[in-house]
Amino acid sequence: MSKPVFEDLFRFRGARRNRKSYILYGIAFGLLGGVTDLIVSSAEDALVVIGALVYLAIAISGIAVTTQRFRDLGWSGWSVLVVPGLILLIVIAFSSDWGASLAWLMIAGVIVVQLALVCVPGNRGDNRYGVDPREFG
Repeated sequence: MSKPVFEDLFRFRGARRNRKSYILYGIAFGLLGGVTDLIVSSAEDALVVIGALVYLAIAISGIAVTTQRFRDLGWSGWSVLVVPGLILLIVIAFSSDWGASLAWLMIAGVIVVQLALVCVPGNRGDNRYGVDPREFG
């Protein structure tokens, strides 16, 4: 069994998320973001405001869900800052003379972190961050 996708979407403490739930979350909220793009592109002021609120909710839940996934691997939830940090370094590297080749190395680092979140199984059984998310059902 797996943790339900829409459970603990905004919970930052004491929750873990397994690979299946993490992938399904990505698919569901990717589709939600696409539908929101279509709605916002109509350029109606009220719809743009609603779309901005939906994007904000997606961003906050994305950070929470990624934090839960890191915790399932036994890492601190603060590890979620690794990817934005690498992306910031990529932007800085591409904007300077010294960094185009270094930027590609950092892009590879972002890809490796994302692949780890999707491919590496979490800790079996309980860990210091909570119960095993596979024990649902």
